[in-house]
Amino acid sequence: MKNIRLFFTAAMLMFAVFATFARTTITMEKEGGVYKVPCVVNGLRMKFIFDTGAANVCISESMAQYMLENDYLNKSDILGTGLSSVADGRIVDHVRIRLAYLEIGGLKLNDVEAIVIEGQASPLLLGQSAITKMGKVSINGNQLIIEEAGDCSDSEIDSWSNLADSYFDNAVYDKAINYYQRVYDCGGLSDFGIFIMGKCYSELGNYNQALSLFHALSQKIADRQTTLKYERWAGVYGEIAFCYYKMENYNACISYDEKALYYMPASEWEFEAETHQEMASCYYLMKEYGKADGAAIQGIGCILQNKYPSVYKEWERKHFKDLGSIMSKYRWGREEVLGNLIFILCNDFYNTMGEPHCQMTKIAAEMGSVAAQEMRNFWRSYGLCQ
Repeated sequence: MKNIRLFFTAAMLMFAVFATFARTTITMEKEGGVYKVPCVVNGLRMKFIFDTGAANVCISESMAQYMLENDYLNKSDILGTGLSSVADGRIVDHVRIRLAYLEIGGLKLNDVEAIVIEGQASPLLLGQSAITKMGKVSINGNQLIIEEAGDCSDSEIDSWSNLADSYFDNAVYDKAINYYQRVYDCGGLSDFGIFIMGKCYSELGNYNQALSLFHALSQKIADRQTTLKYERWAGVYGEIAFCYYKMENYNACISYDEKALYYMPASEWEFEAETHQEMASCYYLMKEYGKADGAAIQGIGCILQNKYPSVYKEWERKHFKDLGSIMSKYRWGREEVLGNLIFILCNDFYNTMGEPHCQMTKIAAEMGSVAAQEMRNFWRSYGLCQ
């Protein structure tokens, strides 16, 4: 499986803002543990967290109410409603609004879409609905640098895209990121390209940076504004879950695995089985053994039903209660995911009964489950499971 949101924050202009040619440089300053940048929104001064991982400009409910009551917003600026994915994994209601203008560092952006997040304490975030209007944005030390967009030719974008794809295909992820970022800075990277760049960060173990990209895509999915094909939506949520799993945030991992399963195409049964495996592992690590057992059984059933229907029918008739004796009648090749799922059941059996299930552990090890083989070796060292 490949799968806190990173606030790629920048922030705070306090002392110096200056522009030369097509570049605006904002000197940033830290405030309250985060970086913020002062903006003027419809004439009202605010400070925003500069968040490249947010799909939209986000305004708190209390601030939006103040703007409406004091004529910084009109009722005609309210565009509709939608759903947002917040940092802890919850899906909350939001209201979409139009900001007539937003000014940052002397740059004036017109007709910026923003969302009002439910709850009074929501932070002010300067997200992609504004950032993409600025041009090329980079951070150098304590400076936020904004360069005029349109400096990239089509031939450069094509060349960088081809190089990025080639490096990705050959697992040279750091170089792939470099070229994907160039295309992204030029405004030429598709949602699928952003997804692949996120996978590069995930492969390199940079889960925070990966999450910032995946969460931005999940927000677009929630708003139904993504160019990703529907069948790839499950992959976005699966990648988020994987990142949280590696970061040992098991509750968030389970939450996003459930979203992945919701959007999972029927043809992706192998991905479905891996997702159940990840959920079972999360539950096991949280010592919720009954739930781990349930997730493992779902994953096993998924594989058997699609790959070994005769085994599945026999198992189904016995109501999943006699897996070991059924499995032992068949010759198995390498089935690592299936082996790992069986191993989780073995662990649940041991935690419940206080003794190893030697037959199922042996089957799981023969399928290629490293964890099952290690456990089998452990029991054999004590004269058990020979």
